[in-house]
Amino acid sequence: MREIKVNELKEGMTTAVDVFSPKGQLILKRRQAISAFDIAKFGFYNIASVYVEGSSAQEKEEWNKKYAIIKEKYRDSIDNLHEYMNDILYRNIIPDKNAIIRDSVEIFDRFETSYELFDALQVLKQTDVSTMAHSINVSIIARLIGVWAGLNTEKLDEISMAGLLHDIGKFKIPDEILLKPGKLTKDEFEVIKKHTIYGYEILKSFNILESTKRAALLHHEKFDGSGYPFGYKSDKIDDISAIITIADVYDAMTSKRCYRDGMCPFEVIADFEYDGISKYHPKYIGMFLKKIASSYIGSTVLLTNGKKAKIIFVTEKYSRPTVTLLEDNSVLALKDEKDIKIAAVL
Repeated sequence: MREIKVNELKEGMTTAVDVFSPKGQLILKRRQAISAFDIAKFGFYNIASVYVEGSSAQEKEEWNKKYAIIKEKYRDSIDNLHEYMNDILYRNIIPDKNAIIRDSVEIFDRFETSYELFDALQVLKQTDVSTMAHSINVSIIARLIGVWAGLNTEKLDEISMAGLLHDIGKFKIPDEILLKPGKLTKDEFEVIKKHTIYGYEILKSFNILESTKRAALLHHEKFDGSGYPFGYKSDKIDDISAIITIADVYDAMTSKRCYRDGMCPFEVIADFEYDGISKYHPKYIGMFLKKIASSYIGSTVLLTNGKKAKIIFVTEKYSRPTVTLLEDNSVLALKDEKDIKIAAVL
């Protein structure tokens, strides 16, 4: 299965999943040959892209080659970022912005779809839980949020830089607390919270973008004032810091830790839906949840009732999309199901 932009579709391609309009109207069922009329209709209904069938063996081979390249680049980027951190922390040298962000931007640019990005990061992040790996993940996810928001390249580069250095203050936290394999005590959590202050203090004397310094300081602030270190509310939190906050929380919750497994993306989306409107920037959080849920259209998932299904449509309840059950192709709207939800993306 491949996601193809509507203006790149060709007659004769076959739909892999049902095609819906942005308002939920069924336009073309799955496993249908696409005609010139269908392509025109997709454009009329403002459908940006369609999932089409392809050679599964060929696609798997192509993806494996691509993933191998990305994996090698990811490992190199972790090593390089570690060196940049050492330059800043111990040599009092700030590398050029373009040098710092080069690796993460190159990784970002290798992904053709948001699904590829999240699918690859979900695997890559399990191989390395270091601060550097987390920072690269945040940088990539935050840049994607910026792309979705229509920001220009200059702003996207600012976001990438802020993501890479947002957690630099953690290098001042003792390892016995930072790497503790269990729940932190109240006093230990107070020490962890200081990494935001430490990060700003480390960066404040360098000639770098103010947005990078602010992201290090404010990426745990929440719009309702429940965050730290200052308990700032929305009027004191800039857009880039707000974007880094969303990316930081999403990556942390979906990543494996020594004391828990990574959460399913739809479980994280549900957590965001529960209190996201009050805690996160309203301009970005709704868009983020809708886009990330839509990234998984066409994916196979395991439901909490033990059945496998394929996501075909995302509703206004982003954590509970509409699916077709693989056992009989029946349609199930999870938003109407009280006791059934997505347990895992397969």
